[in-house]
Amino acid sequence: MSTPLNITNGDCAVEAMTRARILGDFLRWGNVLHEGPGPTDLSGELTITPTDAVC
Repeated sequence: MSTPLNITNGDCAVEAMTRARILGDFLRWGNVLHEGPGPTDLSGELTITPTDAVC
């Protein structure tokens, strides 16, 4: 059986999921653009999604 990968929005989410005994590995996705509005002329490096980074 494979281990699930849980992609979260920061350390607080991982702590809560661990306390809730959610199984799997955790990837803390620290989004530097977590508050908006963001600039409209973003380069490709700043628009990567967690799925793009993992796959």
